[in-house]
Amino acid sequence: MGLTVLGFGLTYLVGAYRLGQEDYAIVTMRSLVASENNFRLSHPMNGYSCKLGNITNDRALANGKAMNGYTFDVSDCQVQSMNGPYTSFHLRARPKNTKLPMYCADETGLLKADYTESVSTCIKSGEPI
Repeated sequence: MGLTVLGFGLTYLVGAYRLGQEDYAIVTMRSLVASENNFRLSHPMNGYSCKLGNITNDRALANGKAMNGYTFDVSDCQVQSMNGPYTSFHLRARPKNTKLPMYCADETGLLKADYTESVSTCIKSGEPI
């Protein structure tokens, strides 16, 4: 019986730990989307930023260090006209543990979850959060 209780306890703790990692990724992604929008409003000639270092003061996060099981990046910044401001972006929270979902967002601000490694698949068909 003792081993059963111990096994149940460990399963619960692992689940709670993973949930904490996911919560951290969701909160961080929402913060990064808000920061992208603030950057765009503050820098209308540049539009959105394509560098995490411009939208977060967290140097470890900006340099791609895994934080609570996730790494974050910004990509696919697009301009509508040559030398114009960035008008779109893709943010991604990529898990180190493949059992956890990847999170993505774009300039619409809609946060989505997906179990692929593709940010474009996540943006197109990810599950809205």
